[in-house]
Amino acid sequence: MDHLLDRLNSPIWQSCLVAGIGLALLVLRRYRTGWPFLLIAAAWLYLCSTPAFVGLMRDNLESPYPYSPASTYPVVDAIVVFGGDGMPDPKTDWTADPNRISRNRLGFAYQLYRAGRAPIMVLSANKGGAIKMARILETKGLPKAALRVESQADSTYQNALYSSRILKQEKLGRVLLVTSPYHMPRALAVLREQDIDATPAPTMPQVKPTIEGNAWLPHRSALLRSHTYLHEYLGLFAYGLCGWT
Repeated sequence: MDHLLDRLNSPIWQSCLVAGIGLALLVLRRYRTGWPFLLIAAAWLYLCSTPAFVGLMRDNLESPYPYSPASTYPVVDAIVVFGGDGMPDPKTDWTADPNRISRNRLGFAYQLYRAGRAPIMVLSANKGGAIKMARILETKGLPKAALRVESQADSTYQNALYSSRILKQEKLGRVLLVTSPYHMPRALAVLREQDIDATPAPTMPQVKPTIEGNAWLPHRSALLRSHTYLHEYLGLFAYGLCGWT
């Protein structure tokens, strides 16, 4: 499912598709319907290129899940981490710059564990990512016995499905879910659908880019960031249709 979303979340691809329909209608001399398709394609590409509109998309996803320091969370049975945003350099001192580390999923999960929020951590990622995450945490002093590795998931739905099996098998009822704030709406919904009592523990949001000038003027960085947020909106819609949330 997520691979299909990757192909659909590009506003450039979306606009080209709509424009192609419009051109086909014009060729068929259906001008009253063809021109609106072309206008919609141009308007959508414009909106997804503006920092103001992309900021609204981001805030709608992230604002329900504000960041809180690790020490403020309740003590639970386990910390669940969904991979997908890279990993902090294990050779650096993770305590030297807490804010930088808390912007990373693995880094914030590490902070939660060090704050005594849970004795167990479940790591879920694809293509061996979870194994690498576990190795990094071990170099940072976390005991191997505290780590549970799930490395078969290839989508957010599978992250939740396979992680929940580990949690239920070990009777770990209450968890903190760690993922990026923009990803939290979909990740939390699908994990709770697996009958897991999950509390959202989002990472610190990434630093918002500074845009000089009018925020309603197109900017390349906004167009690039729109892909990420569109992926989440399409994911929420698709997962809802599949009955996964």
